[in-house]
Amino acid sequence: MLPTLPQNDPFLPARRARLAQQQATYEFTHKYAVEPLPGGIGLAAFVPPTEEFTPDYLWEVLKVNAMLLANHAAIDFEAIAGSDGGTPSLTDWLGLTRLVGDRHLLFSAPFKVANRISQSFPLNLTGYESIFTVIPKPEIFYKLNQGQAVRDRVFAWQRLAGANPMILEGVREIPANFKITQAQFQSAVGENDSLDAALAEGRLYLANYKLLDDLPLGTWHDGLLDLPRSKHVFAPLALFVQTKDTPQSLGCFVPVAIQCHQAGSDSAHNPIFTPRDGVRWEMAKAVVQNADGTIQELVYHLGHTHLVMEAVIVSAQRHLAENHPLFALLKPHFQFTLALNDYAYRHLIAPSGAVDLLFGSTLAGSLTALVRGMAAYRFSRAAPPQDFSDRRVDDRQALPQYPYRDDALLLWPCLQRFVAQYLRLYYSNDAAVASDTELQAWIEALGNLQGGNIQGVEPVQTLEQLIHTLAQIIFTASAQHAALNYAQFPMMSYGPNLPGALYAPAPTAETPQNDENYLMLLAPLRQTLMQFNVLYQLSSVRYGKLGFYSPLHFADPRVAPLLKCFQQDLAQAEQEIRDREKTRFMAYPYLLPSQIGNSIFI
Repeated sequence: MLPTLPQNDPFLPARRARLAQQQATYEFTHKYAVEPLPGGIGLAAFVPPTEEFTPDYLWEVLKVNAMLLANHAAIDFEAIAGSDGGTPSLTDWLGLTRLVGDRHLLFSAPFKVANRISQSFPLNLTGYESIFTVIPKPEIFYKLNQGQAVRDRVFAWQRLAGANPMILEGVREIPANFKITQAQFQSAVGENDSLDAALAEGRLYLANYKLLDDLPLGTWHDGLLDLPRSKHVFAPLALFVQTKDTPQSLGCFVPVAIQCHQAGSDSAHNPIFTPRDGVRWEMAKAVVQNADGTIQELVYHLGHTHLVMEAVIVSAQRHLAENHPLFALLKPHFQFTLALNDYAYRHLIAPSGAVDLLFGSTLAGSLTALVRGMAAYRFSRAAPPQDFSDRRVDDRQALPQYPYRDDALLLWPCLQRFVAQYLRLYYSNDAAVASDTELQAWIEALGNLQGGNIQGVEPVQTLEQLIHTLAQIIFTASAQHAALNYAQFPMMSYGPNLPGALYAPAPTAETPQNDENYLMLLAPLRQTLMQFNVLYQLSSVRYGKLGFYSPLHFADPRVAPLLKCFQQDLAQAEQEIRDREKTRFMAYPYLLPSQIGNSIFI
């Protein structure tokens, strides 16, 4: 069946009848309806069987689990042999296979080996190495085990090319609640630079985790006495500068100062820390890293990709007929997303799920951060050019190396060209867009309070607006999600780099300068292993490739040459990114087109 716009369809009554059946199958329900999003988040009320995982996809998951099992078997063998000198029993080995083939436990139940890992804190940082056996340590492990200058560079680099490269903003003025002084600034970067000069030249950048402010504390059970103890998450502010004279071997983007709480204060309780503050500085960086991982998972990853796409999918299924050209273009970018999200709601974002067990706040507190993030999202400003402009990180002279930005802006025109060429096959002018009743109903439902309730959805009345909207949706489902998903394990699996929760209060001016206090802030090994499990699974499953579709997907033969051009564009982008990788401080392969799937399937 060739794609047809509704205004051109000679069989419109039959088309409307099929669409009515779709609307009975795909319905919205709304959850988490609290301030500042009283309408709640629009989710699929039911996941039809046609949206479920297929056997070839589950095979990819099984292969990833096999690698995890091998890693955990090695840990288990060492734990058993080390404790009593015996050999593992059949029960020990079978205990490791509980998750294989059971997708409802894939990302929630810990492996049996987790019960042998101590609930206590390791005596030193080398204790966190024990969970890497068959699975090798990521690059960040080796970087962090160098001197402070390199560790600080790694810390700053993660705002540009880490698991969450979305929060950094250019600073036009220092926030009133962040009272950094010239002396503090120069203690970090030297006397050849000044706070005023960095501000005036647009070289100051802030990571502000205000969405996490005043969340309730979660609890965990001490392994020794099995007593409930508090976990922590804070809402820090971290200031960075693009310096003029930092040695190129370490890069020029460096951290300046950290404040662990939002409330500005001159008191010893909430001081500003700089790289001159020894162990307290390392603790302050851990506070930021924990906040960064929390925001990454709850807001930018779950909220701004998974949940935005769920609203897009349900709205499209309800209002775009199967033979609509927009549905034909978007359908591959919807694959498995509803099934994956439904699994997450029932197992990950649930009591005793990963969010509850691993994050610093309560489950309700984590959902509060999610809702805050969804309320702050603006659909019309989410495409890369608008996002970078709004965050004031688009100036390549002020911020010359920002791998996420640079690679995203390389892919964006590839997507725009393909989408524009495709849409012009069916829309001859703006009037054709404005008179497409299905398109207009879809966009209206996406932002409607009773529909997707996505904030910042604007009308689509022109062909250029439609090109931009479709390119943004495809970017969100593919490249945006890939950047956030596949960086998780490389950046977040090594516990000292990014603990899922903090297990002691943030440092103050009176915190003793000793390593024991820093270690008590990090996660116990059991929680670290659980984090390792989940992130390895999420970061390792691959399925499909951006720009490549099943041979018979597009019924219109005019699409084939457009696809060939799209694939050639992506191949050129791939080569340019690989060339860029040769000079980067750390690898950033997450926007290589060959590593990006078409949809949010994991």
